[in-house]
Amino acid sequence: MKRSFSNSTLALAMALALAALAIPAGATMVIERSNQDLARSADLIAVGQAMAVESTRHAGEIMTRVTVEVDELWKGSAGSQVSFLIPGGVDLSLKHPVTTTYPGAPQVLQGQEVVLFLTGAGDTDAPHRIVGFSQGIFWISRQEDGGARVSRNLSELRLLGPDGVRHGGRDTGSLGALRQEVQSYLQEGGTR
Repeated sequence: MKRSFSNSTLALAMALALAALAIPAGATMVIERSNQDLARSADLIAVGQAMAVESTRHAGEIMTRVTVEVDELWKGSAGSQVSFLIPGGVDLSLKHPVTTTYPGAPQVLQGQEVVLFLTGAGDTDAPHRIVGFSQGIFWISRQEDGGARVSRNLSELRLLGPDGVRHGGRDTGSLGALRQEVQSYLQEGGTR
């Protein structure tokens, strides 16, 4: 059977192949997501503090389950806590413990405050996951003047956008500005 491919399919395949050659081994490539896309794609946007961080297995993979006490809810509905999975973790139940890591995967420590853009129903079959890999989590730092800053480190990621592949960087700003930006996207409509 003879197969034919459109020019756009071939161009996309060639672009991905060339991008893969340009990325160092061990780097993680993800599709670049704007804050607007994160806001519109998320089922749940929450602000809170990590209360528990533990390794677990989900669908045979080692994952880290993070449970956050919700302080603010910008989108969706949730109880007082929400849990989500991050790829990677440590399985200590084996005779020889196994660690799995993913370059660029977010690392959350107990006690950290975060802004989360999550997808999934939040149940056993469809646990919450961060939208856009590490792009959908911001860390909050409280300032002496009472303000709050947010930051995100995507430097271990390669972002595939409309102009090709680029290295991720660091983003910082105020929590209030991020809240206002996200709310403006949600008020424009177009949420799923």
